[in-house]
Amino acid sequence: MSIAIDVAKVRSVLLADGWHRIAGSSFTVGPYEYMQAGATKSGGNGGAVPAGFQFKDDAGYVLSGPLAAILASQASS
Repeated sequence: MSIAIDVAKVRSVLLADGWHRIAGSSFTVGPYEYMQAGATKSGGNGGAVPAGFQFKDDAGYVLSGPLAAILASQASS
């Protein structure tokens, strides 16, 4: 069994510093890597790229990180 979370409906996420409201439909999930000058600087171990998230919050900041950093999420119905 899996728990399906529709990323288009996620409205806030709980990170270590508290809840963050997501602006619009900006929440996305995908491969998580650091880049510099177009080259990957770090990613997963042994070539496996870990899953990550990115969104714009209500204050206009773009937050990104590993998916494991999300402690909980709230979604609209």
